[in-house]
Amino acid sequence: MNHVSTGKAARMLSVTPDTVLKWIKSGKLKARRTAGGHYRIPLDAIHELLSPGSDLSVAKSAQAEEEAVPCWEFHAVAGKVRDECHSCLVFKSGGDRCYEVGRILKGKGSGATCCPLSCEECSYYIHRKQQPVNVLVFTDNEELRQSLKRDSIQSRLRLQFTSCEYDCSLIVDSFRPECVVVDCAMELSVCEELCQHLAQDPRIPGVRIVLAIPWHAQCETKLKDDNIIVVEQPLRLADLENRLANSIPAEGCGR
Repeated sequence: MNHVSTGKAARMLSVTPDTVLKWIKSGKLKARRTAGGHYRIPLDAIHELLSPGSDLSVAKSAQAEEEAVPCWEFHAVAGKVRDECHSCLVFKSGGDRCYEVGRILKGKGSGATCCPLSCEECSYYIHRKQQPVNVLVFTDNEELRQSLKRDSIQSRLRLQFTSCEYDCSLIVDSFRPECVVVDCAMELSVCEELCQHLAQDPRIPGVRIVLAIPWHAQCETKLKDDNIIVVEQPLRLADLENRLANSIPAEGCGR
């Protein structure tokens, strides 16, 4: 068999079928069409990408930027997840940010992960630190929205907004935020309930929650968690970016 399907090629290259299609259409990967209109990829083209010194690492980085692949997919070899990853607590938890999930697991005394490196030594962590950070902002304050949107043009934070709890869940499913900013000028009981749901949401393990408290408010929150950051309003995006950067430990999640 000299040609394989896009699905088989995706498994061999440790990427998704959609990524294979993008590479074909952009000319990065050779392919031919069958009479039925399906793509078939020459094995030689796949082996060329898998060979030492190829552009596969660049291609993987592009995929990680687009799809936020988890560490075990990023480090997979020839489409195969490394054996040690299967026993890793980060892998078992299904988290796509090992540096966050590993920190939480260690904090709860759950033991080490399979990663022997510190985050600063890990190519996956270094790459993720350079990518845009998805931030979901829960607010009904239009002035705050417009201010954050303007600031986001010069920021690595990628924002989405909602003021509806139901829409918040839908956005989480597709956007997978690394951080959720909750405007506590809204009803505090609603904000607390939302934060509790987010902190327990298995789709976004390790999500950072930022409570934006009006500077004049004298409110007490029952929320106590290492992943919760409290800031005073007015909220500035540059300050938020610095707080998020400083809140991610560099010691890593390995042994």
